Amino acid sequence: MTETVYEQKKEYVRANEYISKVISMLKSDELDKVYRHKGEIMLELDQLDSARYYFALNKDVQDVYGRAARYDGLYELEKRLGNWEAAVQNADAYMVLYDSIQELSDRQKLDELMDNHQLEEHKRMVSRQEQEIGRASCRERTSRDWLFGRYCFYSCASRCFLFHVE
Repeated sequence: MTETVYEQKKEYVRANEYISKVISMLKSDELDKVYRHKGEIMLELDQLDSARYYFALNKDVQDVYGRAARYDGLYELEKRLGNWEAAVQNADAYMVLYDSIQELSDRQKLDELMDNHQLEEHKRMVSRQEQEIGRASCRERTSRDWLFGRYCFYSCASRCFLFHVE
């Protein structure tokens, strides 16, 4: 989003202008992240009442990452206002969500490792099967060659025997 560029440049007034335009253009079901972002910009502009308002609009977000960011913003807001009890409550909520995010991340990494391990096991199994098929094919050829060789030998031997008998 455009306001992110202005935030990186610490041009919060311009970021606020653009995010306000974005809010006016989006549908209400698409505004959760934008409201949180607007609250963060208001916090940087030291417009604490507006920041609280936009963080409050973001309270029903289901996304764990969005909820954690909301509580982090509220922590900063309450800390600036000197409301230490509310700041600690928001920090606690943030930490609980952060732990959940860490567990999700760890679980995703574990799932990825397990998937990679299963893929490698499957590759090894397919390779062993291909080797077994190759050996079986080789044994089959060897058997076939051996039978053909015996047939030729007996055929030649019987002809020689018949030829020798006559």
